Amino acid sequence: MLPIILVLLFATSALAAPTVQVILNSIDEVPPEPSNGRPIGAFLLTNAFDVIDGGEKNVNIHYLLDILPQMSNLPDKTSQAAALAQAVAIMIELSTGYPGDACVTSNFIDFYVNAIRSGNVRAARAAAASHVRGLASVLNSITQVVLNPVTSRFANGRRGTCQAGGAAYQFEAAWDIASSNAASADLFQEQYCAVKRLYNGFSAISRNVGAAATAAALPDIIEIVKEASGALVNLLVAVGSGSGNIVQATSIAQQALISAANNHS
Repeated sequence: MLPIILVLLFATSALAAPTVQVILNSIDEVPPEPSNGRPIGAFLLTNAFDVIDGGEKNVNIHYLLDILPQMSNLPDKTSQAAALAQAVAIMIELSTGYPGDACVTSNFIDFYVNAIRSGNVRAARAAAASHVRGLASVLNSITQVVLNPVTSRFANGRRGTCQAGGAAYQFEAAWDIASSNAASADLFQEQYCAVKRLYNGFSAISRNVGAAATAAALPDIIEIVKEASGALVNLLVAVGSGSGNIVQATSIAQQALISAANNHS
């Protein structure tokens, strides 16, 4: 019997941090996510997320991965692209047995926030384009989980140069900027709280996923992903179904991301 993890978060008081309760149930008791008839939706994301063993994800990551499919079901294109961007970025972080650090991502977040604050929109757009090109370069790490999980088990995540592995960056300022894209205040608040728990986490994988989600929530990243969404959807379909054309889908998605980034910079 495959277990499924039910994560419950609740506060004991108005000022208390949420308490976490984990319940294991049979996966057979959980109905599959229905398709909403659109290319981007909960059906797409949950199938792709299932490729990575749920037992390997900590509770806070599970909480975030439960929110993103809900966001993807919202009717507006920006929310769908935001969910898609974060899903892809997070899956990259979860696709290697040895997590890297958050230096590359945290350096981008700090640069982007500073550029927006100073009114240097051009620099912010260029930084976002460069960040997406970096994601494109490691997109095949997701593919390897499907094709060769043994290789993925011993693979290393990206590493950069910064203090404390990228554990500290302008988190609140970044999410203030991201809030301009929020179509659902309730879902955005849930997402913010989930990512903040990861940002404050002790483990490298928590911090890496938190930084990946934060970067992918920024407006310029979402706009680039929106342009490349068709190819990314096809990739996640191939990932979720174990399709034989996954290598081709990965290559097309990489080129689509690079092209969209070049158009944006």
